[in-house]
Amino acid sequence: GYSAKLDRDHDGVACELKNAPKGAFKAKQSTAIQINTSSATTSGWVKQDGAWYYFDGNGNLVKNAWQGSYYLKADGKMAQSEWIYDSSYQAWYYLKSDGSYAKNAWQGAYYLKSNGKMAQGEWVYDSSYQAWYYL
Repeated sequence: GYSAKLDRDHDGVACELKNAPKGAFKAKQSTAIQINTSSATTSGWVKQDGAWYYFDGNGNLVKNAWQGSYYLKADGKMAQSEWIYDSSYQAWYYLKSDGSYAKNAWQGAYYLKSNGKMAQGEWVYDSSYQAWYYL
């Protein structure tokens, strides 16, 4: 599964923290924050209080950005089971419960194309129903 990809040394821990000083992470009002990072070299995915966060190669919390098929919101949390609008792409995306964006799929009355963008003002062909739809 997904967590197996995050378990780099196969020790059963899905995120690997390298050289993180003790107490480098703490919870504050349900928001994970990174503190005392001047000596930390923390990168990759971190799960804190049930939410996933991503730290870049310099140990910085990634916000308002894509990390592969996953979107990190303004607070750094990975979007899950929700719609997000990405102004860079001028498009709506739906992030599934596992955090990855939906593609070639319906979410309610909306269709997410192969690139994950919500179809708007265009015809789409759904091979599952073998039908064209104008959305």
